Amino acid sequence: MISFENTSLAISEADIENFRKITGLEIPDDLKNHFLKYNGGRPIPSCFENDFDKFCIRSFLVIAHGDENCGLENTYLDLRSNDFFSSGYLPFAMDEGGDYFLYSMRDDFGSIYFNQSEYYGDPDRFMIKLSDNFEKFLNSLKECD
Repeated sequence: MISFENTSLAISEADIENFRKITGLEIPDDLKNHFLKYNGGRPIPSCFENDFDKFCIRSFLVIAHGDENCGLENTYLDLRSNDFFSSGYLPFAMDEGGDYFLYSMRDDFGSIYFNQSEYYGDPDRFMIKLSDNFEKFLNSLKECD
């Protein structure tokens, strides 16, 4: 069972609506429900492993109550304005190195990806698909070694 530590103040539907007004983006229901239950924080366990790599979550982003520079709203707007970042993804968590776990808003809606910024320009390594959906992603987290 997953739990979260160091979460921020709880948010409301009004905070979700404010996010939509700021970004023009509707948060998908599964992600919205997660943020209503846990606003930010570090999951325990916190690592996702595939056949090749391990991806460890430092923290989920915060809506409304976090540091302006690392809140979900500003992170999304900042990334959207960068040329290297593909549109159609919503960052929801980050690793120790500042790379993002992303929720796909594209044709494969709901899929979870990891953005490896050091591999910009390498389409095989820049965006790594981790899971087909958010629930499966969370249920796949393991303890970090």
